[in-house]
Amino acid sequence: MIDKVQEYFIEISNKHEKKSGYNYWDNHVKYVVQIALDLAREVQADLEIVEISAILHDVAKVLELRENESHNVVG
Repeated sequence: MIDKVQEYFIEISNKHEKKSGYNYWDNHVKYVVQIALDLAREVQADLEIVEISAILHDVAKVLELRENESHNVVG
């Protein structure tokens, strides 16, 4: 499941980069995922849920959904 979610996010991030010049996966999300997993291990959280959540935390921004609203609320 994680692989499919990651592949999806990388795909939409690459498409977004062609329009904006910024790749969310390469420049932001892959680092957020690593930090989230490090923290999750420390507190014995569910690694799968944490990883998927970290991957998708900026999905509304990348998909440019309801841009007049905060992406953290829309996502």
